[in-house]
Amino acid sequence: MALAYMYYRFRGLSVMQGILIGLRPAVIAMIASAGISLLCMALYGQRTFPAEFGSMDLIAVAIFLVGFFILRKWNPSPIKVMAGAAVSGVVLYSIAA
Repeated sequence: MALAYMYYRFRGLSVMQGILIGLRPAVIAMIASAGISLLCMALYGQRTFPAEFGSMDLIAVAIFLVGFFILRKWNPSPIKVMAGAAVSGVVLYSIAA
């Protein structure tokens, strides 16, 4: 709340704009790092890329690729695609087990 107040009060200053421009690459890097970690966890079961790529979870890869294709082709709500991926994951993993 204090940071929001400071931004709201001093948003017109060039110093504040310089700080925000300087923080932008760090925020992008943190979001990209979180996305890569989530992708590795989903596909490999660990937070980093493994030494060999043969240990990839093929069901997770298939769900990811189908969801990515649906998002690019028809542009639905990402929430609906995530819900569909969750349901298909539950079904596919229960069948595979």
